[in-house]
Amino acid sequence: MAHKHFVLLSLILMLSLIVTAQSVSVGAKIGIPSVGLIDATSPTTLQTLAANGYQVGVSTEVHLPARFGVELDVLHSNADYRRTLSDSSGPSGVWEFPLVAKYTFLSGAFHPYLEGGMAFRALTSLPTTVGEISKKGWVVGGGLEFRIGIFRLSPELRFNNWNGPRVSSLNSNLRGASVLLGLTF
Repeated sequence: MAHKHFVLLSLILMLSLIVTAQSVSVGAKIGIPSVGLIDATSPTTLQTLAANGYQVGVSTEVHLPARFGVELDVLHSNADYRRTLSDSSGPSGVWEFPLVAKYTFLSGAFHPYLEGGMAFRALTSLPTTVGEISKKGWVVGGGLEFRIGIFRLSPELRFNNWNGPRVSSLNSNLRGASVLLGLTF
């Protein structure tokens, strides 16, 4: 339920910022997550939930005065669930919703930036044996934005720290990093 409130609040915030914005960018992001979500720590519950491939999604940024901005992303990645002792496995999905404030340092051809904010995530098609996985946390990152024609390219490195308890007998990763490439216009 908190996830739905976050999305609604984020949309209201983004719409109110659009009214005062200098411009709005929309586009796509693709990236590579660095770590799995769960690692086995108990010989009786050898389970893994690892990102499989890429993160892809959409991105919206509201550009504000004084080189500030607010960005909302919706990122999806596929994951593989495996339980070694019972030989069960299956596909799963991970949705992440980071909402970050951005500050761009320089005017000119290349724009380095820093970002920070909060994020929520949802996991789909996950067996009930996994238990609860942390769903909210914070995100920080940085990157470099530059233009090619009407497009803005922005390679970035983003770090996540998910709050909450670790999964019962498992060691759920509460920290991770992603390398992302944004293409907006």
